[in-house]
Amino acid sequence: MVNLDAIRKQAQQDLVLKCTEGKTRTMLWDHADRVYDSAQLIAGLPEFSGKDVDPGKLIIVALYHDAGWAVQHESGEIDINDIHATVTTAIQRTLAATFMLERLKNFAKPDVLEYSAECIRVLSDHDILQPCAQIVAEADHLDEFNVVTLCTKVFKQIITGRSVDAVIDTWDNQNKYGFWAAKINDSFRFDSTRKIACSRLKVFEQFIEKMRAHHKNMDVREFLDPPA
Repeated sequence: MVNLDAIRKQAQQDLVLKCTEGKTRTMLWDHADRVYDSAQLIAGLPEFSGKDVDPGKLIIVALYHDAGWAVQHESGEIDINDIHATVTTAIQRTLAATFMLERLKNFAKPDVLEYSAECIRVLSDHDILQPCAQIVAEADHLDEFNVVTLCTKVFKQIITGRSVDAVIDTWDNQNKYGFWAAKINDSFRFDSTRKIACSRLKVFEQFIEKMRAHHKNMDVREFLDPPA
């Protein structure tokens, strides 16, 4: 029997990272916890009805799927601000699986951990056969369409030197050339999660439009010069 609460607490301890000045950063943990919550819900979608998905394996894969970033940060290989700056690589998945096997060796049976490790390793593959890995992959991709993720990326760009205009221009160009629509088609395997992503994309569009309006003080301008 897998102790889900104990695994979650251990994952939180492993994924809340410290900056050089000693302050903590919860971004990686927040992402992992959202992916786990989403994965639990996705497991109940029609596409997974009748499939045997072990909740113990699901929580392990979901919470540790991106732990490779933590491993690289702890080793000094990457700066904390570079976490999730690019797509998680197959090498990082392997680091995550190895790290998980060590950290959870006292929390679950070896066969459970080995299966979970294999699921983590294949998450960057195009073809995934394990239902547990399929669910976490969908949840991970869906988190890219979470407005929290969008806000984090937008403000990270701004505080690292890009202008607000440049950030908005990038979005406009991506939309113009169908980047986000293509990303949805390429990322999701199932109709249900694809529909959810499309719905979230509309929220993205609304967010950027509000950002554009506030950046240009359009609401103030309209108040001073209301349309006839």
